[in-house]
Order: sequence, then C-alpha cells, then structure tokens
Amino acid sequence: MGKVFLFVLITFILLNAIQAKGKRKNKRNITAMAIPRFFTGIANPVNLPLPPNQTTDPQACVIPSVEVELRSNNTAKYLRGPLSKGFIPAVYIIAIVVGIPANIAILVAVGAKTHYHLNGNHWIFGETACRITTACFYGNLYCSTFTLAFISIKRYIAVRYGSASLRDHVQDCRNQTLLSWTQRTCA
Repeated sequence: MGKVFLFVLITFILLNAIQAKGKRKNKRNITAMAIPRFFTGIANPVNLPLPPNQTTDPQACVIPSVEVELRSNNTAKYLRGPLSKGFIPAVYIIAIVVGIPANIAILVAVGAKTHYHLNGNHWIFGETACRITTACFYGNLYCSTFTLAFISIKRYIAVRYGSASLRDHVQDCRNQTLLSWTQRTCA
C-alpha cells in the first residue's frame, strides 16, 4: 500500500510540474521592489561656510550642501509642529524612562527565580525579596498575556467588522493599556 501511495504522489507531482511548465509565460514580477514613502520636495544647492579655525586653505572655506524645499505647506507644518517636535519625543522618553527599569526588574526577578530552581527550590534571599520577585515575575507574565489577548481581539474585530472597527481605535488602545497597567499594578 505504501508503494502505491508513493507512486501516486510522484505521479501527481510530475503531472503538476508538466502542466505548470506548459502554462508558463514570460512574466516578470514587478512587485519585488517596495516603493518607499517620503515627503516630496525640491533640492536647492546651498554653499555653507565652514566654522572658524577648521581649515588652513582659504579656497576651501565653503561646504557644498543641499537644502530641501518642501512642496506642501502641510508637510512643513507637520515637521515643524508641536506634535513632531514635542509630543512624540516626550512619549518616547517616557517609554524609555519607564521601560528600562521595568526590564531590569524583570531580569533580576528571572535571575533570582533561576537561582531558586537551580538551588533545589531553596530561597536564600529573604521573604521580602521572594514577594517582590514573585510579583515582578507573575505581573510580567499576566501583563504580557493580556497584551497578546488584546491584540488578538483587536485583530479579530478588524477582520470581522472591517473599517467600521477603526472608529474607536485610539480609545480602545488607551483603555487596553490602562487596564493592562492596572492589572500589573494590582499583581
């Protein structure tokens, strides 16, 4: 029976290859290269003087450079506006200030928990360190699980309801983040 199955399988593979060979045309895949998005502008050559005491040659006191003039006033407003100059960097700084100590706490907790298990389930660091390590470990575990669950629910809603689900996207993300941090704090 196994030899018959193998023979039928090889026959189907060869048949498929022969049929595909006959259907081939001279096609090129034009989607192989991604087209980048960018702000459109006009390049204007500009000669900038060198800072003082940077050169000994008086002829080389000009640096050729390019200044980009933006075509759209909306682009200039966005790039020079308070959102891109103030809010977005502030969010990144807060994420770094909160994220780095949290990651260090998790690393210490995982290291202590590893020591505990390798030491024959004998805790040597005291009761307070045990409680903090357990809270960090399980808090991180639950927070990660809830975050993945929120992402899964959001993807399901986006597939099920399409563009109608995009209305409350920001509010949903805010609520999910607050719920996740509340759960993490309570752990």
